[in-house]
Amino acid sequence: LQNWPPVNDWGKRYTSWKISADVVDLNSYIKDVMFYVKTNNASRTAFEVLAPYGDIYATKDVTRDALLGKAPKSITLIAEINPYTIYTALKQVPESEVHENSKEFNFYFKKSQVKIETVKSSDFNPNNIAVDLKTGLIIESGNNEIEEIRYGMLHAIDPAIFKSNPEKILEALVLYADHELEPSDGLKILMKQDSGLLKKISPEKVRDTLDKILMAKNPAAVIRLAENTGVLEHMVPELSKTFGFDLNKPNQNHDLGTHLLDVLQGISAQTFNINARTAALFHDIAKPKVKKVKPNGVVYYPKHPEIGAKITEHILQNLRYPADRINYICSLIAHHKFPDFNSPLGAKQFLASLGNDVDLAYDLLSFRQADREDKIDHGMVAFMVNNMRKLVNEEIKTREPKIDELPINEYDVMNIVGIKQEEVQSILEKVLNKVKHYPQLNTRSELIELLRGMK
Repeated sequence: LQNWPPVNDWGKRYTSWKISADVVDLNSYIKDVMFYVKTNNASRTAFEVLAPYGDIYATKDVTRDALLGKAPKSITLIAEINPYTIYTALKQVPESEVHENSKEFNFYFKKSQVKIETVKSSDFNPNNIAVDLKTGLIIESGNNEIEEIRYGMLHAIDPAIFKSNPEKILEALVLYADHELEPSDGLKILMKQDSGLLKKISPEKVRDTLDKILMAKNPAAVIRLAENTGVLEHMVPELSKTFGFDLNKPNQNHDLGTHLLDVLQGISAQTFNINARTAALFHDIAKPKVKKVKPNGVVYYPKHPEIGAKITEHILQNLRYPADRINYICSLIAHHKFPDFNSPLGAKQFLASLGNDVDLAYDLLSFRQADREDKIDHGMVAFMVNNMRKLVNEEIKTREPKIDELPINEYDVMNIVGIKQEEVQSILEKVLNKVKHYPQLNTRSELIELLRGMK
């Protein structure tokens, strides 16, 4: 923490600043940070154990998220203490674990975790704020980080940030995805200049970043940023090539990449299913490869769903996605051009073509709505898709499921609900009764959630 002013001097400097009340209530903010640290078993214990040896600060995730009005998903502390002292002191805590990694420690205690760093971060402005846990003083570099974060601004502290650690380029995308902190023009320039360094990044890191982006509130905006800064070309080059590809469709006056983002945003408004969102991003990726032109000048794309599924499979395998996710995502892409139906027989045939996979059927209907809404009137599309959903629900309802046909079993019930085997039957009967009244619940994912609510 050599670059941070001493706490006593900082207190004088800080109180001379003027931060308007509509930006942030500093007293409430400090209390929130303290609350999150104290209610996490690991961070509270680490502070109590290490406090006699030196100063300790809350920083990064907890100070950033509290400022944005969110509960932090993790806690990070900085300790001005000799690393050996940190390790030996924490090792004395009964029933705990300490993992050392370079200049940081991960401390696990009573089903909670805290990261303890020994070096101050100098990457992005959201990570440049700290709260002294002994004095309650707020510490920042003097560049108004608190106001910047409240107004959704992201910039780099060190212009050489990406040259020393290319992974920080992906972290900038995640900060935008998770917290809507938009990179400044200067940061975008740095990302573009250094995007080629991403060749050094592992496929697993790219995969994890892509998943975080796709689960954002506005994933399309983050993918667009990645494309505009040249980052997408090094993350998923096949996807980057869709931008600028003319679809030659009268009802679509934008390129293929924009269409993929529109469908992604449309399906994100309907579901948090990560596989459905991933499929939306890749669903038409084969169009540049299969494009054909008829003698009359009409453009068409033969077998693009099936070929797109194969291309996507190759991309996801290279990014080390698990096989079950690859299979489901590629099934969505391969079947996304299913024919519309408006009769019970059509619904029955639709389900049969999917091997009666109800999860796949519902995701495909959401897919159809998002895809069509990028081309024609939203109200008309919603009416058509809702009618197909109704027909599918009615078809499922006519099947009168039995307990042994449910997509869960007795081991699921015992493990999730936490009961003995003799109590399983009554729980399964309750689940079956629920499914009879609400057939759309008869998917493994929905029933697992139902069981979790029965704990």
